[in-house]
Amino acid sequence: MRRCQLSADLTGYSIHTNGIVIIDYLAPEEYASGQSIFESYVNPTWTECKNKFYYRTKTKNEFFNHLKGICEAVIDQQFCPIIHIEAHGNQDGFSNTPTGGEVIRWSELKPYLQYINRHSGFNLLLVMSCCEGAYILKELTPYDPAPFWGLIGPKDVAQFHDLIQDFGSFYSIFLKEFSFTKAYSALNRGNISKDRNYQFGSAEYFFIALFALYIPTHGSKEAIKRRADRMINQLPGATRVGRRRQGMMRQKMSAFLADHHSFFEKFKHTYFMEDQYPEMSKRFNVSYEKVLESIAKQRQSGKSAKAEDVGSEEK
Repeated sequence: MRRCQLSADLTGYSIHTNGIVIIDYLAPEEYASGQSIFESYVNPTWTECKNKFYYRTKTKNEFFNHLKGICEAVIDQQFCPIIHIEAHGNQDGFSNTPTGGEVIRWSELKPYLQYINRHSGFNLLLVMSCCEGAYILKELTPYDPAPFWGLIGPKDVAQFHDLIQDFGSFYSIFLKEFSFTKAYSALNRGNISKDRNYQFGSAEYFFIALFALYIPTHGSKEAIKRRADRMINQLPGATRVGRRRQGMMRQKMSAFLADHHSFFEKFKHTYFMEDQYPEMSKRFNVSYEKVLESIAKQRQSGKSAKAEDVGSEEK
C-alpha cells in the first residue's frame, strides 16, 4: 500500500492510497474529459502504480456496476482508491448530459461511498469534477458513517476544458510529489482565497461543522421541548399518565436531549467508524471544544447556523 503524506500545513495527517479510478459518466456524444485527464496526466505521472483504472460509463446502470466492482476490489484486493467522477452536476446530483439524462442523486451515491470508505480504512478521497460537485455535502450528517476521508469539488459552474487543465495540474503534482498543498494550489491556479472555485474539506472538518450546526438547530430550548414532547407522545401509555408524571418525564427527557457532549461522543463514534477502527479516535483531531469554538466564531461574525455554512476547509 502506497502511503501519501499530505502536507502538515493543510491537514496534519495522512491517507493511504494504492490506486485511482476515473469514471466518465457521460453520454456517447459528450467529450470524455476524464479520459483526457487519465491518459495525459494520471497514467504518465504515477508510473509505479499498477492500480490505475479508467471507465467510460454512458448509463446509470453501467455507472453503478463499476461502483459495485470497486466495492468488491476493496474487499478482495485491499484496494484503497482515489475516486474521480466526471459528469454534469447540479445541486441534486449529477447526470450524463447537460440537461435531463439519467440523474444520479447524491443520496444514491452516498451508501457506495460509505462502504468503500469503511473497507479501505477510512481513506477514500473523492473528486467530483462536475459543476456544483460540492453539493454532495447536503447528504452529510454527523450521525452517519462518513462517506469519504476528503472531498474535492467545484462549488460553481465549471467548463470541461477548465476541469481538464485544472485537475491535470492537480494530479501532475499530487501523484509525483505527494504534496497536497502544492497540488491544491495548482488546482486553483494559485488562488487559495475564500473565493476559489475548487473546494476541499476533510471528514474531520465536516464533522465539526455539522455538529456545530446540529446544536443550535436541534439543541435550542424550543427544539428540545418539541423533541421531548414528540418522544413522550410516542411512548406506550404516555397519554394515560397524569400531568405531574408527564412533567417529570419531560424534564428527564429534556435533560437527556440537552447533553450535547454525550451526543457528540456517540455521533463521533459512528461517523469515524470507531467500532471497526478504534485508532480513529487518535487519527483525527476532533473535540467537543472545537465545536464550541466553531459556534462562538459564528456568533461573533453575526452569522446564524444554516446548512450552507458547511462549506470547505479554510487553510
